[in-house]
Amino acid sequence: MSNESLIVSEEELIELTGYQRPTKQREVLDRMGIRYMVRRDGHIRTTRQWLSGSSVTQEPANDGFNLGALG
Repeated sequence: MSNESLIVSEEELIELTGYQRPTKQREVLDRMGIRYMVRRDGHIRTTRQWLSGSSVTQEPANDGFNLGALG
């Protein structure tokens, strides 16, 4: 088994969401479809398994660009 923790660290959560405040982190995680838990102190915790099962891996929405035309 890897030495990597199953729980996403506070620093990784900040990097993932772009926010330090737990309320803002929750908003971003909700939009991304990532499951999480809220600790008694209000901090957010999520697992690597929940990240890998989220909608983050889905195809991005069509933004109007045709990248196939470049090549």
